[in-house]
Amino acid sequence: MATVFPLADILRQIGGDRVAVHTLLPAGANPHTFEPTPEQLRLIGEAALVVRVGAGLDEWTDGLLRARSTPPCVFTAVDGVALLGPADSKHGDPHVWLDPILVRDEIVPRLVRALSEVDAAGQGDFERGGAAFAAQLTQLDRDISVGLLSLTQRGFVAVHPAWRYFARRYGLDEIAVVEDSPGKEPSAQTIAAIVRRARAQHARVVLTEPQLSRRMADVLAEEIGASVVTVDPLGGPAVAGRDSYLALMRYNLHAFEQALR
Repeated sequence: MATVFPLADILRQIGGDRVAVHTLLPAGANPHTFEPTPEQLRLIGEAALVVRVGAGLDEWTDGLLRARSTPPCVFTAVDGVALLGPADSKHGDPHVWLDPILVRDEIVPRLVRALSEVDAAGQGDFERGGAAFAAQLTQLDRDISVGLLSLTQRGFVAVHPAWRYFARRYGLDEIAVVEDSPGKEPSAQTIAAIVRRARAQHARVVLTEPQLSRRMADVLAEEIGASVVTVDPLGGPAVAGRDSYLALMRYNLHAFEQALR
């Protein structure tokens, strides 16, 4: 069981046929405001391993896990990672999976160990699956690095604070974030400050996401003379072109290439 699709697919890539993976968050849903259905509550109750992000993004799992009479093995992706901020001032930015090297070096090895704790007989399979996926992540990182190398622009404004790890890894410049705390509407003063900063740094791109309303992105883009570009931190199993972790990241690579060239 995984709370979000990227982690579910990473788990599936490592576990292969030895794991049956369910994703709690439906495609297009916002993890910050999500409430599980009765069927999803049942699945959580039966899961041997629960994989979640942590850092406040899917804290609705806390009560569900406490309610279980037999606690499952719980894997929290942000554990041990030096988090950037301030997506949640109490926790830091949880969007660690958007850096493929963080996934390769921090998340994959720990997931291999977690799966091996749950299914010791499968340890060899999990280690081989983890190694194969790590090699794919290395190639993905190379492809993104090459794809973004010759951009004519590197700055962007984001409606949602999901892209700091990606920007840090690939030398992009997050000029401003509109909704720096999830679900918190910015004040008029904040919007005015973002507009001034974006104009001063010649921002030409405002990033929005399928899980968000476009309203704020459209308003801001009109104010600063920018275009609105949709990037996707989550994807989904039935979302064309974003139905695996690798496909999702390549979709985002293409979006950034088109937006900033």
